[in-house]
Amino acid sequence: MILLGALALLAAVFAFVPLYIVLPMTAHSADLIDHVLSIRRIGTVACPLFAAAAVAWFSLKWRAWSRWRRIAGSGLLLVALAGAVLSRINVVEKMFPPADGATLASIAGFRDVADSDMVIGVTLGSETRAYPVRFLAHHHMWNDKLDGVPILPNY
Repeated sequence: MILLGALALLAAVFAFVPLYIVLPMTAHSADLIDHVLSIRRIGTVACPLFAAAAVAWFSLKWRAWSRWRRIAGSGLLLVALAGAVLSRINVVEKMFPPADGATLASIAGFRDVADSDMVIGVTLGSETRAYPVRFLAHHHMWNDKLDGVPILPNY
């Protein structure tokens, strides 16, 4: 049971620690982001291995365990399997879908941006665009093309 618990804990850690970075009010640093991305990369391989080992161990011990150990073991097995599935899903991409399909308007015709709103301005070649920070703060990124070049302004 201890081995099964350890495998479930490892799968959970590798699957859920990368979610820490998307929590609001989390102080981000280059080191934190680097560590989280490393854990995520390792987790995509390690979590399915932990889950496979948990399934194998559970299968071997199932018949010998009492009813309560089977129930507890089933819960731990579900945690390990959930970790394996979640480690393969980019939750950040699901939470903050990139926006695309910008509607172009002249400054005079654009009513959704106030004079006091911050924008991120991008100039590429002969084209210039302004992306409202208020909008980017929700989507975090915007798929666009500027002067025929794909760009990804983000905030």
